[in-house]
Amino acid sequence: MLKEQEYYTILNTYFIEKNELLFEKAREKCKNMCFSHNDEQLNKILNITNEIERKYEFNMQNMCKNNYQLLTLFQIEIMGSVSIVHRKKALEFLIACCLADKILDSRRFKQREKISVMQLLTLNYKKDELKREFNILANFINDIIEFLSFYGDKNKKGYLHELIEAAFKSEIYMSSFEINENERFLQKDNYLLIDKSVAFEKSALLLSLNEKYLDREVKLADVIGKIMWLSDDLCDLFQDLSAKRKNSLLYINMPEKKLKIDERVKLFYSNLPNIIADLESYMSELENLCSTDLYYFVINIIEKWFSDIKVMI
Repeated sequence: MLKEQEYYTILNTYFIEKNELLFEKAREKCKNMCFSHNDEQLNKILNITNEIERKYEFNMQNMCKNNYQLLTLFQIEIMGSVSIVHRKKALEFLIACCLADKILDSRRFKQREKISVMQLLTLNYKKDELKREFNILANFINDIIEFLSFYGDKNKKGYLHELIEAAFKSEIYMSSFEINENERFLQKDNYLLIDKSVAFEKSALLLSLNEKYLDREVKLADVIGKIMWLSDDLCDLFQDLSAKRKNSLLYINMPEKKLKIDERVKLFYSNLPNIIADLESYMSELENLCSTDLYYFVINIIEKWFSDIKVMI
């Protein structure tokens, strides 16, 4: 099996060092971006994450700050201004998804508690059935679905609702099934592995736009989602293996036959140059789709993720 240290060295050589000039430029560009540290809406959101940390011991402050900035840039890119209401709903959606993910991945929660969270993610619950121990999560999800009900464009409302359902369905699947020996996986089911990243990110970005988006904006959100997905799964590969969590890169573009975990890792290693090429292709596509501010901000986010790899070498 590919050793962890060897993997990080390969990733550093063939992706991080190769793109170091781009990462350095993104760091410099982001230093000059001005975001208010006293924004009333951000402070209210951070107060909610403080409550989550007190109650569940999950720290989501950095996630909120990064996405607050990303959503702000995305709104300015598309609409030319900031919609506070829609940015707030997008942030609440992100918090709900991240909180559900952390609960379902944690060993501190009992199975009955995880089943309660999964029930919330199916969207097939009644208000009076909301579980007290997960009231923050339940209220966020309920508010987002209610928010969508006021959309005037039925097609956009339907599309966003389907995206959110896809993100939640993928989260439930990934949390319900561990990686197993001699497992067979059909390529037609790839969406179950990636929508918790791609549909999740697309949903948040499009929620922030106040229905003011066309095919270009959907494409832009999709590309950002794919960059986040591949970056996240590349960085988390060995953490996922250690926790027996499914990682999409151990299943996508692999034979539809029973494979041992070692066989999946070997196939992943042979696919790694293509995976890196795909990530770099999405990065190039993003540069052609948006302004330099948004482009470099996304690049800076993933550079921070990959910077942890350097520490492990």
